[in-house]
Amino acid sequence: MVNFIKKIVGLDKKIGEVSSEEKLELQGRRTLLSLVFLGVAVYFGFEPLFKLTPTGVSQGVLGAAFGTIFVIIITMYLLNKQTEIEQESKKSERVFDEKVKLYGSTLESLEKILKDGILSYEEIQAANFGIYKLQMMAGDETINDYVEINKKLIEVFEKKSNESNEKELSQDEEAEIKQLLLSFSSNCRIDLGLSKKDLPNDVFREASAQVIAITSKGMRNYDLSKADFGDQKQIGKREFVKLALKYFVSKNSNLSSKQLEKHFPLTIHNEGGDPTKRKVRLYRKFDEIEEKTKCRYHCKEDDLLKLNDGSFAITNQWGLSNFVKFYKRCREIEILNEQLPKNSVFDNH
Repeated sequence: MVNFIKKIVGLDKKIGEVSSEEKLELQGRRTLLSLVFLGVAVYFGFEPLFKLTPTGVSQGVLGAAFGTIFVIIITMYLLNKQTEIEQESKKSERVFDEKVKLYGSTLESLEKILKDGILSYEEIQAANFGIYKLQMMAGDETINDYVEINKKLIEVFEKKSNESNEKELSQDEEAEIKQLLLSFSSNCRIDLGLSKKDLPNDVFREASAQVIAITSKGMRNYDLSKADFGDQKQIGKREFVKLALKYFVSKNSNLSSKQLEKHFPLTIHNEGGDPTKRKVRLYRKFDEIEEKTKCRYHCKEDDLLKLNDGSFAITNQWGLSNFVKFYKRCREIEILNEQLPKNSVFDNH
């Protein structure tokens, strides 16, 4: 019986050995137990004390005093409990909001990785760092699913051995990662309290089948054309642009961004409107890039353009149309044309 009571009120645990939520619960149980013992003691101890007290006003004062003390204690307990509940409610609300933001940003980051079918070293680094963010507040199953996604990304990146920092995802690899994403997003729902169980098997199977069907049909909205630059053969568009601009700057010392723009206008990348007002442009001063858009630039120190008016990052966002414009511009510049093959499919676009 004694052991049962200890377990109920948490006397078998030390306050320092439990989480903050369990700590509040244990403190509440122990306070409630104290009140129960106090009530029992007053009930059995009040009658003998009352008999020893002279009749009349003395007994009335004693009864009123005991009643007042007991009411004060109960009121303090209720107020403390209400405060704890309010604090816990505010904390839970804040944690919920932060979890929604975290899961949303994580899915957006993974979407960007899969969107162009190219896996870069920078994206692998960003995916690895995502684990630390999730460990701060995500549920265990959610973290496990993300670890599986990250393992798959690393496996793909390391398997495709070449000198480039970019690796192309096959359709099968893309489909497998998307299936892992389905499990991850399902556990996000559970962790947020929007559902108490996984998606029904038939729903999960249908979603998986749709992912496989869409990916296997090659329904990608991006171009995977590759080009040669110097000794680098069949590299992706984003890597080509970075190498070409780095090479050009290395051959033209003491170059400013204004001078570079005369050779490579920002309109090469952005069609229509004023390109200087766009968040993503051909190149941009590194210090001016917002944190949330850094993933759209080559931001490693070795990849920056060192100009006399600062360090500039080159965008990694390239479609076929703006890449062809950039490629043809390289043809017009002698020192870059020397690094290009005599004939290329991009010359005919």
